[in-house]
Amino acid sequence: MQVQRKHERDRPRGWFSLYVRLGGWASLAAAGVLVLVSGISLGLERRAHQYETQGVLADAEITRLWVEVDVDSDGDRTTTHYAAFRYSAGQRTIERDRSVSRSYFFRASEGDWVPIRYLADRPDRFEYRVGQTAENASWALWVGWITGGLGLGVLALIGAQTNRAYLARERGEMLTAEVTGVLETGVSVNNEKRVRLHWRAPDGAVGQSLMTKAFRLAAYRPGDQITVFRGAKRMWWEGDVGARRR
Repeated sequence: MQVQRKHERDRPRGWFSLYVRLGGWASLAAAGVLVLVSGISLGLERRAHQYETQGVLADAEITRLWVEVDVDSDGDRTTTHYAAFRYSAGQRTIERDRSVSRSYFFRASEGDWVPIRYLADRPDRFEYRVGQTAENASWALWVGWITGGLGLGVLALIGAQTNRAYLARERGEMLTAEVTGVLETGVSVNNEKRVRLHWRAPDGAVGQSLMTKAFRLAAYRPGDQITVFRGAKRMWWEGDVGARRR
């Protein structure tokens, strides 16, 4: 039985396309998060410097404490804790509501007087906990470093796997394998199961495709003949890596 191509990969995937298909999108997402968090950290550092150089210490009265609960379309609940503060800044009396941490909320009581720090040129901007902006900047910096490290790790692992897949397609042994079935994985995305194409090579070695949506493999039946490429560590299906360059 001859191979009947039932997939759309009649041309070779480029290296970057292969990288993303193999999960490299995670490193791209990490890079995006790193840029975002770095920007947030820089902004917080500037704000923290303002509080250190222009901040004015004052006592504020907690006039009200309350909780708001939001429920999204999936039924997930988000609880936000709020406090209302009243304090004097020069000749002005300022009242502002702020979302506060859960621990702060449960330690506080209405009528308490607490230390705050506001900006001299913008007295409506304040830290309800003195030094919190600098702490937030430090946490954001650590999150950025951790995210960046994870992204580099993914880049190295997936990059090496992409190289192996690319070399297997271009230089490895091209085989005609027999499909043994399409099996569900334990992974679901948006309540849709992901599946893999399984096959057996002429020498009895078995392999499987990358995870994909079920409809992409709906045309395959046990006994169908497919093209695979044998690399140093595994076989790769033509439908995942694309056809060999001519």
